[in-house]
Amino acid sequence: MSWICVRKPSWIRALVVAWRLISLLSVLLAILAAATFGAGAALQHRAAARAPKHPPLHLKLLVHLVMQPLWLIGIVSNIIGYGLEAAALAEGNLVIVEPLLMTGLIFALGFGAILLRQPLAKRDWFSAFLTICGVTAFLEATRPSGGHAPAPFSDWIGLFAAIGGFMAVLAIYRKHMSGTPRAVVFAATAGACFGTTDALTKASVEVLATDQIGVLTSWFPYALIAVALGGLLFQQNAYHTAHMVASLPATSILQPSIGVVLGITLFGESIRNKGIESWVAALAVAAMVSGVILLARSPLLSTANPARGRLP
Repeated sequence: MSWICVRKPSWIRALVVAWRLISLLSVLLAILAAATFGAGAALQHRAAARAPKHPPLHLKLLVHLVMQPLWLIGIVSNIIGYGLEAAALAEGNLVIVEPLLMTGLIFALGFGAILLRQPLAKRDWFSAFLTICGVTAFLEATRPSGGHAPAPFSDWIGLFAAIGGFMAVLAIYRKHMSGTPRAVVFAATAGACFGTTDALTKASVEVLATDQIGVLTSWFPYALIAVALGGLLFQQNAYHTAHMVASLPATSILQPSIGVVLGITLFGESIRNKGIESWVAALAVAAMVSGVILLARSPLLSTANPARGRLP
């Protein structure tokens, strides 16, 4: 019996290699973005924790922080991270980039260890390992693919209505919350804003790639700026209200979750969700969430800032 070996045309093999290289570049850029975001979060939280008391969601807090060199360094770090994230989204899918951003908490922990000149405990290493394994397993099980041009504005209306409604509820009930619960709500809202910002960033770079002038007339970058500023305000209030132990898990979990959902619903990205892969993905998500919560509870993050009075 003779066997006939059918080889793929050279141009198909070249496309496969190019796609793998692009995916690898997207992953590397996302990891670098996570590292700079982690450093920025540690610096901003340290500065916000030292700020004098301000009413929640008051712009005076941001005005004060702008005058703090440590906070500005954290902002510069975030700007660099945002540039790296935008580059990653230009090359890859939201479903790939967003889970990788969860590793930013690992870098925040490492940066906190450097600031305090303390070694990482075994629990910290285990938490980091659990998070990395969860992210890796999720990407391997789901194998994200596909994607198309940004959805029309009508498809985004529901998203903005949900965010606006959540902020309205928060504005009504925030006076009845204090301490850690308030910080968690602020951080969750910031995570929702940042997840939306990631989707708007993806949309903006998609438009920019095809029409450099037309992006100025597109609504995407302007909505991006507005939502990002709202997220920044909520994030700093979360940092100002309680330790990172309370605020970081909510932001670190909700931001990529929202980003993945928007990648699937608004950009047509797809994941494998049948058979054993769906079970592996579910276990991977559980590992990621558990790892993030354990990382945020590390003493290196909870003691990275001098004690001070909290908001009433």
